[in-house]
Amino acid sequence: MNYPRIAATISIAALVASLAACSGGGGSSLSGIGGTGVTTVGTITGFGSIFVNGVEYETTSTSFEVDDASGSESDLRVGMVVRIEGTIDANGTTGTATRVSFDAELEGPINGAPTENADQSAKTFSLLGTTVVASASTTVYENTSYATLAGNDMVEVSGFFDANGQLQATYIEKKTGAFAANSTEVEAKGTVTGLGASSFTLQMASGATLTVDLSGSPDTSEVNGGTLANGQYVEVKGTLASAGATTLTATRIESEDLDDDAGKVSLEGIVRNYVSDANFQLGMMTVDASAARFEPATLVLGDGIEIEVEGTVSNGVLTATEIEARGGNIEIEAPVASVDTTAGTVTLTVGTGSVTVLTNSQTRMEDEVLNREPFTLADISGGDFLEIEAHLDGSGNVVADKLKRDSASATILQASLDSVANPNVTLLGVTFNTSGASFEDANDKPFTSGSSDFFNAASTGDLVKIKDSNNDGTAEEVEFEN
Repeated sequence: MNYPRIAATISIAALVASLAACSGGGGSSLSGIGGTGVTTVGTITGFGSIFVNGVEYETTSTSFEVDDASGSESDLRVGMVVRIEGTIDANGTTGTATRVSFDAELEGPINGAPTENADQSAKTFSLLGTTVVASASTTVYENTSYATLAGNDMVEVSGFFDANGQLQATYIEKKTGAFAANSTEVEAKGTVTGLGASSFTLQMASGATLTVDLSGSPDTSEVNGGTLANGQYVEVKGTLASAGATTLTATRIESEDLDDDAGKVSLEGIVRNYVSDANFQLGMMTVDASAARFEPATLVLGDGIEIEVEGTVSNGVLTATEIEARGGNIEIEAPVASVDTTAGTVTLTVGTGSVTVLTNSQTRMEDEVLNREPFTLADISGGDFLEIEAHLDGSGNVVADKLKRDSASATILQASLDSVANPNVTLLGVTFNTSGASFEDANDKPFTSGSSDFFNAASTGDLVKIKDSNNDGTAEEVEFEN
């Protein structure tokens, strides 16, 4: 499934993706800089303090801001994209947060009924002109669920923009109360363009625009310098005349900047508007990675690649010193065979074989069965059913980006083909017999001649998804994936 250079500023939630740490052990490479200050933007992957970008931040003396109001750690949830200001210890895996803030990327009414894709793995819906992608397996839901998302629901969405301008949701919360025209507060982030005496155009990272009506004299006390100007990146709060309205009557406007005083910076994101390694974007931030160290060294940047960037901001450009690949195309849904909390691994029974998955401090873990929080490897037992998104690291380990315990269902394995020999296919060392299976192309269309078309087209390295309802090594469905 396919899930835009504006101002030299940054939206907190526009920069999220699950990324591995730049030290080989799963922490940040921003080590030994405790006295200089660090700004980290990323998804919360766990609690017991707060885990973000592979670092466990101590929060004993931390101030919290949630939706522009004073809050506490208990107001936060896994999947939320937060901004942390603090320090990181010399070990690169622990730190101290002085301030943690959360503010959703979008908040408003769902315009129209959500649309589900063919394999029922994701839904899309329109929110303030932006297409939001909600995952059945990896988006965290509060006061709603994947199944119950509905048109006109008032929701706030945290997540990151992909190369197509779609907001990939990491967290969706349904707000209490129904949307009321010209009354319910909504919010959106974007760049000020076409500023006039009574309005401006808000250019959002999705490519969509909203007309912002200033006739009500909105509060601009939190705008840098106290005065609106073209090119500023801002959050606008206000009201809409209808769920699909394109004019937002503003009540409050505030800056959403990450400036040269941010110190060392750690950001997560998906590459967008790639021109070269010296010129691309994460969210709304321009990045220069021309002199950065890449991990793995063979990493090739381009639109859609999930990465973590570490460096410093100067004149609105993030000059990267470290870039590491994050996120991958491996998906596993299967029962647990064993857990090794010392090694940080969980082994899953997949068909007639098994797959061992490594977790680290950046693995986002969620529990849909007992709703444990924090949820750790120690809470997982043999027989539990897990849904995992993962990637291969430079050593060939399957590393979990997202892990969720859920109700048992069909076994799913998506990975690159190790080998293919009709009627067998092998992925991650597990061989499946495909006799009697249905076959689809990468566009979810059945092959005209079934298996023969598939095997004529298949080759090592192709991305393939297998469904094995009985988890016995016999595939019922086989399809190419993009």
